[in-house]
Amino acid sequence: MFKKNGKKAAAIVAAAMAMQVLCPFNAFAKNVTRVSDVFDAEYYADSYPDLKKAFGYNEKALYRHYMTFGLKEGRNGSKVLNVVAYRNAYPDLQAAFGDKWDAYVDHYFTFGKSEGRTAGVR
Repeated sequence: MFKKNGKKAAAIVAAAMAMQVLCPFNAFAKNVTRVSDVFDAEYYADSYPDLKKAFGYNEKALYRHYMTFGLKEGRNGSKVLNVVAYRNAYPDLQAAFGDKWDAYVDHYFTFGKSEGRTAGVR
């Protein structure tokens, strides 16, 4: 009986591991809930020469700028999701979330992508 249960457990573990390998985006998406999860400092600096000149590739300084000024200025901090464009494209989300930027990120990866909403990136 122990061998039989051991084989079942091994099969379940193998199936779970296969699902993670075969569905990496879903596993990734469940962990993406905040702006900081998608923010790409190098992309942000390279996209805006004024910021690159001021901060170089200092990740903390670039993220601080993005959260303090960049979002309000409509700057994009990610190749994966343009939070500002996503917010502006969907009035229903704007009404629900206002300036809660993390909520837009969470919504896109939890519901928006599967609903066919665009991420606002080119």
